[in-house]
Amino acid sequence: MTLTELNLSLSSLCTANCIFCPSNRGERIKEKFMSFELVKKLIDEVSSPEFKKEHTITSIQLGENGDAFMNPDFLSILIYIKKKLPDVKTKIFTNFRLCDEKMSKIILEQNLIDEIGCNIDSVSPEQYYEIKKLDSKIVFKNFVDFINQRNILQKKIPMTVNVLSLNTYLRFVYGRFGFIPTKIEDIELLRVRDDTKETIKALQPLLYFDFDVICATKPFCWAERSKIDKSNINYEAITCPKIKSLDNSIFVAPNGIWYACCLDSNNELEFGNLKEQTILEVYNSYKRNSLIDRIKDKQFKSIGSPCDTVIACL
Repeated sequence: MTLTELNLSLSSLCTANCIFCPSNRGERIKEKFMSFELVKKLIDEVSSPEFKKEHTITSIQLGENGDAFMNPDFLSILIYIKKKLPDVKTKIFTNFRLCDEKMSKIILEQNLIDEIGCNIDSVSPEQYYEIKKLDSKIVFKNFVDFINQRNILQKKIPMTVNVLSLNTYLRFVYGRFGFIPTKIEDIELLRVRDDTKETIKALQPLLYFDFDVICATKPFCWAERSKIDKSNINYEAITCPKIKSLDNSIFVAPNGIWYACCLDSNNELEFGNLKEQTILEVYNSYKRNSLIDRIKDKQFKSIGSPCDTVIACL
């Protein structure tokens, strides 16, 4: 197996508080923003001849496990990545709260990203707030400003827009587990109207049909781990859905911890610390490889959190 993807958690904080995101994101990590120095170390490593003998990083994801735009060195990091790895796809996932018109213009003019993803979960201001605890007016303005700047500058940067409605998430969690989501107190919200189709219909005309994508998203239940009854999980019947990612991807927390996957919200499954070790040292380490073997062998219960609630990852 070779490493092909580098996922950097530039921030373990977020401007939103989505009902479908875990409350414990990055609680174990005191450093909330990844330093420019650590990013530089990692980018220098993956661009080195020694690393390239065995591995080829083809994409870098900067919206991992938090809002990358909150990092004070965000633009400097983007510029350095593009300088060192101009042919690697730089991707970012954002809620657009901090990606305003000025930021969009800088990113697009300097070709600092190659793909962008986001969640626009409702066109209803009330439902949007219930889902994300954000003011939709600010988000929608930034979203449209980005698209307008992209059009003006004629940049063919593909955008993926995910839609996960309040109704979809509530009914999915309640139907699967028999409880209402952790961040919802009013069961009457189960009666809220599903506006998925309405949202897609409203946003679709803003996008390019030939390279943008807008779609309804299947919910994950990683925000519900604390309420799941582990005694009813048939571990033998479950295969980890992130097997390929475990083999091919690097996930780095703000403090340098290489953690297992994108659904390890609290960075509990540590492979090593990339502040102190090289990527190749951790990649070839017994700790990393033995833990991956245990996951592949479905030893979820003995591994503990978050794998002992692997059903939340499906």
